[in-house]
Amino acid sequence: MPIPQSSDADDSSEDSNANTVDNKLIRQEKQTPLLRGSKVTDQFLVDQARNADLICITIIFMLIAASVVTFCYTRNILSLGFLTFIPLPLSIRRRKEEAIFPISAEDLQIRLKELDVEIERVRKQNAPLNLPLFTWLKRIISR
Repeated sequence: MPIPQSSDADDSSEDSNANTVDNKLIRQEKQTPLLRGSKVTDQFLVDQARNADLICITIIFMLIAASVVTFCYTRNILSLGFLTFIPLPLSIRRRKEEAIFPISAEDLQIRLKELDVEIERVRKQNAPLNLPLFTWLKRIISR
């Protein structure tokens, strides 16, 4: 079934590329979507990162205060267990930061090569520890 159109609709080419909102004419050419790398998007992401930092700092201070208050009230060392939750907001902050400001592929490759070099250096230093148990014990006893 065809959709009825109003009789006063103007089919001019000038108005065909426009939207009407609240009886105001908005041109589609002037409507720009938020693209990655635009000034507005970057400012929004920076604001979002600052908000995440403020929330994480607040949570960390609350955890420290809760630990101190419960320790003063109970005089039990186990009441400092709230301090074990401090890494959680930090990991949330790190994940949020990585999502907002992703690492470029080149930086990621450089970091992976650095880690490979570090792994090889650690393997060379710990070479005697990789020996089987009896060989390791034989070296200790022979000294």
